[in-house]
Amino acid sequence: MDPPRTPERSFHSELVVLVPVFLVPVTWWLALRAHRATRSPQEGELQERVTRARRFTLLAVLDTLIASLLLIAKLDGHAAPLGQPRVELEPTSPFEPLLGFDCGEFWRDELVMTLLPVLVGCACVAAVWLRSKWREPHRAARWGLVLLPLGLAPMTGLAAGHAACVSLGGWSVGVGLLGVLAQGFVMLALGGMAMWLARPELRVVVGPVLGAERTTALGALVMLSGLARVALLVFSLWSLVPELHGINDAGIEVILAGQHGVAGRALVLLAAVGIAPVAEEVLFRGVLLPGLAQSMDARVALFISSIVFALFHVPSHGLAAVLPGVLGYAFGWARLRSGGLAAPIALHMANNLLVTLLTWTGGSGT
Repeated sequence: MDPPRTPERSFHSELVVLVPVFLVPVTWWLALRAHRATRSPQEGELQERVTRARRFTLLAVLDTLIASLLLIAKLDGHAAPLGQPRVELEPTSPFEPLLGFDCGEFWRDELVMTLLPVLVGCACVAAVWLRSKWREPHRAARWGLVLLPLGLAPMTGLAAGHAACVSLGGWSVGVGLLGVLAQGFVMLALGGMAMWLARPELRVVVGPVLGAERTTALGALVMLSGLARVALLVFSLWSLVPELHGINDAGIEVILAGQHGVAGRALVLLAAVGIAPVAEEVLFRGVLLPGLAQSMDARVALFISSIVFALFHVPSHGLAAVLPGVLGYAFGWARLRSGGLAAPIALHMANNLLVTLLTWTGGSGT
């Protein structure tokens, strides 16, 4: 049986496909100019210009790949638009049980979805920490305490959500948010403790120190540029491979979408914009990233911490967890360049607020 065809795309959907295609010549032009600039550099600028030329070339290659996949997806016309359907929910209260969600079944499904990525993430961190202890046994390596909140926080949030589901008579948006809050408080408490105990090991800065304001502005550019490109790449692959459709999980969409009333939306803002960004930054960029950077090259540490960050978003984001991974890279870059958490926390809060508002107004958040 032939796969279903994609429905007629809107003008905005067509722009999503065509704009990256027309931008490919621009990025290749920038790459060529950067390479020409390496031929007659001023004294002391050769390495910097070569690095810039390589980055522009990689960017041009990536944009060419994305544009090619988007054109193939458009011509192929298989089901799955370049985006995700909006989930419509209209409970009168954030704690009104939603039909179709059984507490026991939901608990079992979420337990399986949570355990695997959490175990993989913790195993990666434990391997790096044990390697550090083996190679430098004289070092305290107290940053390994990050394993406690990494493993405990998701399980605590899951258990709190299940307990609330049973006590309130069914799963609801409010129950999901209570689980998020419980996880955030555990991350904040245990991550903060680990950061305080390991503080002599966590003073890592890469390159000239930038102020928090400048780092936040540059980090926003890195975040938006990288996020847009990876999102287009993921969604084009999702369009071309129907088998990937079932991997997508709309958990975060269910929590953010719908009319929850004033109390519900306040709870969403508290969990998604208030607690979660601070808690996650304390844990992942306050302890994990600088701890990893003590044991390896900072760029490798940034990449590994971003992968772990993405793994911990698999239960709520499914296939789209790659996008939080990109965000984690931008947040981590801001942490390494500024030397503090103010810039990554500001970027994280701004992203979560933007996604929440876009979801409420009819966009599709991730």
